[in-house]
Amino acid sequence: MVGYWLDTDTNDIHVIEWQTGQFVVTAVNDDQYGVYPVTSQLWDGSQLTWTYYVTDTGVSVTFTTISASGNNLYTTWSNDQGDSGDWTLIRTDSPYPQPAPVSSDQEAIPGLAGQWLDPDTSGTVTTIVWENGEYVITSIMNPDRGNNELTWYTWQDGTLSWEYCPENMYCITSQLVDVSGDSMTADWWWTDGGNSGTTTYQRVY
Repeated sequence: MVGYWLDTDTNDIHVIEWQTGQFVVTAVNDDQYGVYPVTSQLWDGSQLTWTYYVTDTGVSVTFTTISASGNNLYTTWSNDQGDSGDWTLIRTDSPYPQPAPVSSDQEAIPGLAGQWLDPDTSGTVTTIVWENGEYVITSIMNPDRGNNELTWYTWQDGTLSWEYCPENMYCITSQLVDVSGDSMTADWWWTDGGNSGTTTYQRVY
């Protein structure tokens, strides 16, 4: 069961790991709203049950595993609204949901939409989509910190800028410089002043 499991209905990805002799759900990642908090979980030796809170709708959802076979994880689910059923999660190769595919000729800057890894961090990924004629940053997620750290973004006059604030760290403002193939270059600086530099992000999708 260890791996990244995609819910094809919601595009959420459930991250399951093996830790200290039991299966653990370490994250439920959403492509628009970042990380949903896992509020409870239990591994009873044969089944894994976990509950997470969907922050954008206010609904709590519970999954229980039935069995795993190849790239399929068979489960039952329910929510606190009285809905329930059977569902199959599909194994995927990334803990981050993939944004909707975008044709390059639709974008103002071909190739900018996607997911971008900051190699100078412990896995921070910025997700950018082209939506309704503008670029939208849907999330900035770090698997170690487990939260959506984006505070604001702007797309204006061909320039994309954004800020994110890791907990107990300096807020960082970034501004796009260039996109070339699978590399995205952006200048960055501490919002309140101090350190600054340039980062070359690597595409992960």
